[in-house]
Amino acid sequence: MTTELRAQVCVLGCGPAGITVARCLVAGGADVLVVESGQLHWDAAAQALLDGHAEGPVIKDFPDYLRDSRRCQVGGAGAGWGDGPRPWLMDFENEDFAPQDWLAHSGWPVTAAELAPYSARAATALGIAAFDAPGRLDGAGASCRLSSRQYHFPVEPGVLRADFHQLRRAPNCRVELGCTVLRLVVEDGVVLQAWAVAGGEQVRIRADRFVLAAGGVENSRLLLLAVDRRGQPAGLALAPAVGRFFMEHFHVVAGRVRVPVTPRWLPYLAGGPDPALGHDTLRVLQLDAGARRVERLLGASVQLGCRGGPGALARAEAGTAVECDLFVRAEQAPNPASRVSLDGGDLDAYGRPRARLRWLPVAEDWNSIVRTARLVLAELRTGFGLSGELLIDEGHPWPARPASPAQSDRPTWGHHHLGTTRMHDDPEHGAVDRNGRGHGAGNLYLAGSSVFATSGFANPTFLIVALAIRLADHLLATLGLGEPVGADSSGRR
Repeated sequence: MTTELRAQVCVLGCGPAGITVARCLVAGGADVLVVESGQLHWDAAAQALLDGHAEGPVIKDFPDYLRDSRRCQVGGAGAGWGDGPRPWLMDFENEDFAPQDWLAHSGWPVTAAELAPYSARAATALGIAAFDAPGRLDGAGASCRLSSRQYHFPVEPGVLRADFHQLRRAPNCRVELGCTVLRLVVEDGVVLQAWAVAGGEQVRIRADRFVLAAGGVENSRLLLLAVDRRGQPAGLALAPAVGRFFMEHFHVVAGRVRVPVTPRWLPYLAGGPDPALGHDTLRVLQLDAGARRVERLLGASVQLGCRGGPGALARAEAGTAVECDLFVRAEQAPNPASRVSLDGGDLDAYGRPRARLRWLPVAEDWNSIVRTARLVLAELRTGFGLSGELLIDEGHPWPARPASPAQSDRPTWGHHHLGTTRMHDDPEHGAVDRNGRGHGAGNLYLAGSSVFATSGFANPTFLIVALAIRLADHLLATLGLGEPVGADSSGRR
């Protein structure tokens, strides 16, 4: 028996991107179907579908990277936020979108100015204040090349789960959990249907528009699995950029420094409530844009991670120095050889090839981290009199034993999968256009961090939500549903 589902827009995936796109489309009056392979809570059988093989010098022999770094359930990678951890939210800078003449494959087809209205709406939707531009450090001299950035933490970490429950109550939205999309059927660039399975029964999905929002690895896997009506690989599966340019965020303990527990440094050591903003924040250090251009460095932030945690701070008297790690979160240079492909020798429970990841940094990635940490430490010494040491060097890349964010407060990566269906005007160098529509596709759009052209250093959730709001506006316009949701609105009605 085959069940047929029909909607104006079918959103495949129920993480931050899928929930946000669906929420805005529903608010705009579209008839929406949301399909999620997992359940509301953790489901072992669904999670097993995300198994796969990953390799590379950062991962080393870490066995479960692809399963460990993804969540097959409502909320996706953000599913744990309501259980204690908080989403680390930060906007990208102007420089993150601009091409750099020394960095191959850099630059986005959209600018920070174009995305600014959607960033404002994303802040409202996530319950945080708007981000300030990078600022000078308190007490810094005129020659200091350090700037200060701020992570924002929403008061309600489960905001997207609350949005999901609103979707389930909306009369123009149908949500199907435990429904796994097996393949897209594509002919002449148009998705004719999606075949899925739910409860052991076949499901055929037809829609005017399809939005893939299944995550940075699964989006590319679904494109690579796409077939035509004869069961042959579809044109989308053969597009040059699909699956390529995989990026992650490197996390490296690069050095140590002694920092006094004073009002100047406390926001960097522990963060906490910001009365002016109404929620918690944490400050991190960054080389300013001018220094990065001169030194030809990739983006990176440096967190002063207090060794011993809050207890060490509580025991320290004002003015007493505490030992801190220089914890670097760093951008990866786009590399087409770093890619997701299909593993024909390893099949999932539905007989589909699993994902195979080759995460391949280039020498520039590691060297940029070392040079950034060295320059930040030098600025802290000369500008503020702090003492410290560098723990890494150019000659010994990726020395750390791999650890995931679930295992350590100093992990080796961020669980951030980016770039495998990147945004670019040229289909030779990207999988989607500036509006998120697949190149050569009439009705297929992609959402989430897989469309990032470059990674920046910031956690991707905030930009994922901003881009998802922008995509929903575009889809509402193409559906002829009147004016898109205004730029001063969060998308909730």
